[in-house]
Amino acid sequence: MRAKLSKLKALNTSKKLEEHERKHLKAYLEGRGLLTSLQQNHATIYEAAVKAKRGFEKLLEARSSLSGDPGEKRILDELTAFSTQIEGHLGKFLDPETTAILATEAIAYWLMHCPLDFPGND
Repeated sequence: MRAKLSKLKALNTSKKLEEHERKHLKAYLEGRGLLTSLQQNHATIYEAAVKAKRGFEKLLEARSSLSGDPGEKRILDELTAFSTQIEGHLGKFLDPETTAILATEAIAYWLMHCPLDFPGND
């Protein structure tokens, strides 16, 4: 995650980079907790969330290798797109705050485990 975030022009100091990394890690942990809770208490909603995330991830990998957009724009665009998709799939079951947690967890996960990368920024 740090290697990817360090490519972002807005994170031009070690303090900004560490703060942003910490925010993504917090979002990841909060989202993982939510997913665990959904898995234990609402298996159908959990499965729908995981399925949506996997489907989006397949497209994200292709977009990451082809996009020439700056990293900041990519993160915001992907967050918006995935938020919209999750809201569409699960909005009738989950409130907007919960779908936002799922979306931010996904972005943090993708920053840590591929496929969200910024090859154009090298």
